[in-house]
Amino acid sequence: MIAIFLKLGIYLIGMHEVTVAQSAVTIALEESEKQDAKKIALIELEIGDLSLISVVQLEFWIKEFLKGTIGEGCEVLFSREPGVIKCNDCGKESNVEIEDDPSYHFTVPRFDCTNCGSYNTFILKGREMTIKRIRVER
Repeated sequence: MIAIFLKLGIYLIGMHEVTVAQSAVTIALEESEKQDAKKIALIELEIGDLSLISVVQLEFWIKEFLKGTIGEGCEVLFSREPGVIKCNDCGKESNVEIEDDPSYHFTVPRFDCTNCGSYNTFILKGREMTIKRIRVER
């Protein structure tokens, strides 16, 4: 068998792990079909820290939706992309700090400027979810 990598960089749109997983699986199966693949060996996704997506749930749903397809049993890898903000007051760009606060039971992003402390900031990146590559076997 020949293994090939498809470098995709396809953005996934969705508010919930189930819809993102459905989109990822649909794209992986369509791209694999274009390559006459017999098996999907790997799906690699990049998840923005500000996407509010649970990687554990996303992996579960991807594997569920792949059952009974050429992707059943494939490896699912994730990488994280940090959130980046830009301050409207001082113009500085900085990574969003993520605090793990036990009182909230989840992580909380801080959107204040690391340079001047202003909350007058906007998000440049970190909300994206991207299929980075798929490895298939022909």
